[in-house]
Amino acid sequence: MFNVKYIRNVLSEKLISDIKSYAVENKDRAVWTTNHLLWAEQIVRDSSSVDILNLKNTPLEKKILSDFKKFIDFKKYNCVALNYYRWHPGSFIPFHNDKIYDLASSIYLTKDWDSNYGGLFLFEDSEQFLKAVVPSYNNGIINSNSVVHGTSIVSPKAPIRETLQLFFQRSTPVK
Repeated sequence: MFNVKYIRNVLSEKLISDIKSYAVENKDRAVWTTNHLLWAEQIVRDSSSVDILNLKNTPLEKKILSDFKKFIDFKKYNCVALNYYRWHPGSFIPFHNDKIYDLASSIYLTKDWDSNYGGLFLFEDSEQFLKAVVPSYNNGIINSNSVVHGTSIVSPKAPIRETLQLFFQRSTPVK
């Protein structure tokens, strides 16, 4: 089993457009939440707002999972959470692991992201060296629950950083 896997060309361009259109169409509906309401205090810390739109049980869920099946064996894992995030300037997530999930994935949806904007995916490798991944458009990360990871703070001058967050649990318990 891998600890961190970098994935490329995750979703179709049409699907990315559909996800962003869905977010815009629902911008004034009470279907959004934020990190300040949803995440534990030790994860929020002093981050600015991250807008969160749940995509489970929407028309987009099956399409997203269909595109994603080339990266995850759905006979072994079930997607239990699927969210669209909008990371505002000043937002970040401190180092943590996703112990309650077996796998987690971030797919980056902002075009032309400059590494100077921050918002880098940071993780400790097996030798406890810190590594960083620039959130490049339509690429992503899959990480196991044991990986200590976080994101660097998004710069005050950065555009909104958009991601798709997927969380998985094993279909059958490990024996």
